[in-house]
Amino acid sequence: MHYYTFNIGNYYRDASYLNTTQDLLYRRMLDRYYLKESPLPNDPKKIARKMGMPEASEDVQLILDDFFYLDGDVWRNESADESIAEYHAKAETARDNGKKGGRPRKETQDKPSGLPTETQLVLLANPDETGSQANHKPITNNQEPVNKYVHFDDFWKIYPHKKGKAKAEIKWPSLKVTDSLFSQIKNHIESEYKYTEKQFIPHGDTYVNSRRWLDYDEGEQIPYEAIKNLYNEKCPNLISAGGINESITTAIDEFWNYRADFQDLKIISSYFTLCNADESCRGSNGYPAKSIIGILKPQHADKINHEQKSRG
Repeated sequence: MHYYTFNIGNYYRDASYLNTTQDLLYRRMLDRYYLKESPLPNDPKKIARKMGMPEASEDVQLILDDFFYLDGDVWRNESADESIAEYHAKAETARDNGKKGGRPRKETQDKPSGLPTETQLVLLANPDETGSQANHKPITNNQEPVNKYVHFDDFWKIYPHKKGKAKAEIKWPSLKVTDSLFSQIKNHIESEYKYTEKQFIPHGDTYVNSRRWLDYDEGEQIPYEAIKNLYNEKCPNLISAGGINESITTAIDEFWNYRADFQDLKIISSYFTLCNADESCRGSNGYPAKSIIGILKPQHADKINHEQKSRG
């Protein structure tokens, strides 16, 4: 998004206590949130650097605590998420309307015949003029069948963190979820949250409004959170992994793409179990304990697998 609505009254009411530095930080954090259409990382120092104010990490944390909420490993702003989701819904509606005929020709508007056409033309305006008002009462014989799209209840049955149902159900129809899209959503939920504790899974309304299934490429989804949680579960003797950061993401990417069999969570789980029992990993006999980044190095995986085969 390259623009968003800024309510001066609400901002003054909620943020007038901020000093000059904090006020500038908050505005820059909001601008980046909307521009990237994504939440902020759980790393105040990194955010401060990105905002061009590396010395202001404490002020960043204050702003996060007051105006954002922690959702797993990222900081979210509820108002921004709703605006972004609404923006995408209206843009999608406008695209759909364009496919159905777009703006009526001018002469048709100036000289109405009084007779209904075979299919009603749809007004394609800016996003604010579409949505529920666009094509509200179509005069057509080829309307889409009522059951063409997947019902919200089908989604709610499979989603693991059942919070925010009312908001999610309101948003769902505008997404026009086909069988193909629902399959993508289902696969994303199963691959990303299968090994994730419920407290780290976004609420249902957050998942729907921010379209979390689009966070990864449709072809190959790397379950970063699931891999990190498996590590913490299977490797209690190693250094515990906190939030997902850039270093961990890079390590998981490299490991996942190194060999085809490493793209199986069962294989990864077994590998983590081996690492937890290995002296060079767990920090015994003078070795420092390794972290998730250390054991995900491909050369280390080859070493562990080779030693295991030798023992076998």
